[in-house]
Amino acid sequence: MVGLLNRDDFKIILHNLGHILAIASFTMLVPVLFAIYYDEPEYVRLFILSFLVTLAAGLFISKVFKGHHDIKLKHAIGMTALAYIVVPFFSTIPILSLSPTFLDAFFETMS
Repeated sequence: MVGLLNRDDFKIILHNLGHILAIASFTMLVPVLFAIYYDEPEYVRLFILSFLVTLAAGLFISKVFKGHHDIKLKHAIGMTALAYIVVPFFSTIPILSLSPTFLDAFFETMS
């Protein structure tokens, strides 16, 4: 059984979620290459901004919830559940310039 989560469990989950965000931020550099190739400077700025914000947030979260702990099943489940929400949230940043509302941009990112 997975069990209930305590304060230390949340620290482990958030620390590792910060690492996931930092790693996911580098995927936002791929569209930069295409935007440079197709001479779209506006999108270069948007995706670099998105990369920097996501990387900074990931490193900040990892640093704030620092600690060395063994990851158990309940931590992995929590990290996975939060990553499915948090990573698309940060990936919404460049889409906001194309969508009329945040909800539309978030929906496009999630799908």
